[in-house]
Amino acid sequence: MLPKHTTGGEKEQQGKRKGAHLRLFINLAILFLAWLASAILFSAKVSAQGLILTNQAGQEVEQSVLKSTQLDIQVKGMLAFVELKQVYQNPALETLNGSYQFPLPENSAVFAMEMMLDNRKIIGEIKEKQQAEVIYKKAQQQGHKAALVKNQSANVFKTKVANIEPGQEVAVKLSFQFPLTYQDEVFSLRLPTVVAPRYFNNLDLDENDPNSHFQTRSQSSFQPNTLMAEEAPTLDFLPNTVLTSFNAKNKITINFDVNLGFELDSISSPSHMLSVVQTGNTQYQLIPAPQSLVANRDFDIKFVPLLNAQITTQVFHENINGESYYKVMMMPPKSDFVSHSLPRELVFVIDTSGSMAGTSIEQAKQALILALEKLGTDDLFNIVAFDHQVELFKSESVAATYSQLQAAKRFIAGLEADGGTEINSALAASFDGQFDETRVRQVVLLTDGAVADAESVKGLVKNRRADSKLFTVGIGSAPNSHLMRLLAKHGKGETLFISNLENIADEVALLSDKLSNPALQNIRVLNDLGLPLVDSLPTADLYFSSPLVAYFKLAQPAQAVQIAGDGVNGKFLKRVSLENAIDAKGIARAYAKEHINTLDLIQDKAEITKLGIRHGLLTPYTAFIAVEEYFGDVANKSFEAPNMLPQGSAMPQTSGNNDRLFWLGILLLVGGFLLALWGQKEDAEK
Repeated sequence: MLPKHTTGGEKEQQGKRKGAHLRLFINLAILFLAWLASAILFSAKVSAQGLILTNQAGQEVEQSVLKSTQLDIQVKGMLAFVELKQVYQNPALETLNGSYQFPLPENSAVFAMEMMLDNRKIIGEIKEKQQAEVIYKKAQQQGHKAALVKNQSANVFKTKVANIEPGQEVAVKLSFQFPLTYQDEVFSLRLPTVVAPRYFNNLDLDENDPNSHFQTRSQSSFQPNTLMAEEAPTLDFLPNTVLTSFNAKNKITINFDVNLGFELDSISSPSHMLSVVQTGNTQYQLIPAPQSLVANRDFDIKFVPLLNAQITTQVFHENINGESYYKVMMMPPKSDFVSHSLPRELVFVIDTSGSMAGTSIEQAKQALILALEKLGTDDLFNIVAFDHQVELFKSESVAATYSQLQAAKRFIAGLEADGGTEINSALAASFDGQFDETRVRQVVLLTDGAVADAESVKGLVKNRRADSKLFTVGIGSAPNSHLMRLLAKHGKGETLFISNLENIADEVALLSDKLSNPALQNIRVLNDLGLPLVDSLPTADLYFSSPLVAYFKLAQPAQAVQIAGDGVNGKFLKRVSLENAIDAKGIARAYAKEHINTLDLIQDKAEITKLGIRHGLLTPYTAFIAVEEYFGDVANKSFEAPNMLPQGSAMPQTSGNNDRLFWLGILLLVGGFLLALWGQKEDAEK
């Protein structure tokens, strides 16, 4: 058989086909790689080679220079006092500006700030926020070393440092205090170390509508944690963004001394490895394991008092400038609470967004299943699952029968974490339905609270159905505790936290007790004549196993006050003696902080600013500013040091389709490769 000869025209056609196949494959590969790069940048803004920082002109700036974070913590009585010291160093060959966002514990009162340069110390001053920012920018322009500390949002704070010279170290130290919590005969301290990524809601609250109707935007407004570089001194970092990186290793050191004023039966941490050394009758030193001290999860510590030190009533007092500030903490007898006589309707709202990926979604699903198992046969229930969309278990609440509970468990098992965090839509759905005066209606929200716009969520909860009470369950290693407590406060409920799989059963059992026992409501502080105190602050509704905490101020000495409230057994009234009140540092600041929280609910900017200046506290409208009088080079570049991602977090999934798109891209790439091979084989056969 004679060999087959290929003409010049056929060779040309084969070459064209081969080139077309090759170009198709190359184009598919380029499209896939471009998609993959944009998806990674959109999801997490991280780089396999580490975080690269650039200015607006695209010029690279050195990597982050947060060198160290040190915490000195002293627990005295019911307050924890903390000195937070962060050291920044500039490794570049040019003068730079730096910025870092960090969280503080819920209800923290920041009352002092210092900046240290070599052997020089500059004491920060509290100023009205806009005034402090003007001073900082002017100092930045003139080449002065300066530091600005301000509220970024809620309990997220920001430090900015201007004009760090090559190789120079600048230390910023903050002093703050926050109260311990007491629940179910256990004291606890929760210290956040990382700001989790936050999601921007797609919904805007219509403030003119008393029924809280919402209007949906047509386009997604998710903004992942992105770096916004600035050209000093005019451009600031965008608010409510949190720079995170898989490669950040923000280590911390902690010195921890405890003296609650009585002996403790045990000290434990569900979040960290901890050694305890007793240094006195009521004094303890806590030593965290060094390998666990990285800023990727909340530091959670439990203090269990000896039985003979069980708390009944404690009164704390501080006298400042002739005014007497008081904090009363008391545990009403359990007989003041009784199980619900009315049947209930419970709506469980579970967050299945991308920020819940990893261990958080498993914790939430397990907690929800345990909560379902505690429902009574007379109860109605429903489940609302949400990411960027809302999915209902049933169109309306159903009876807690065996078959419905089994169907609910199958529904829960099929839930996966993906997409955005449209919490407003889910809460709006949970508050829907017909009013039923024969039932107690309770909404239980399980979430990490990773949303940036807390105001619209707060507005929706504040205008919820009058018969609904909202309980929040914080999930994960670094939940947004401020949002959790804020929503529960507006929803007339309470907050619990589940940080690991080991304590889920105990926490859900405690939640069930709270849901089953009605609150003491309309709590108020009266004088001995039964008249309301003028300078007493509003007190939250009280639930089973939680303490009643009241703050008030007296201009004149008094022997006692009365605590009054409305309970299921009728009126609650207890006389509290003030004669043996314990002198305690920080009570005046705690009162001022609680007063600021109350004013924040009605957004009284002028009074909040006044209180912040008077008590030297950081607020949404005040800031600390420190400026060195000497000056040097002016920085023309800025950087932001990244936070670590919370422990147990997966890469944020924001579009709701990243996994599917990834495999689609893989299939397209493989298909293009096979197509190119097939074309080559066909040409060879011809």
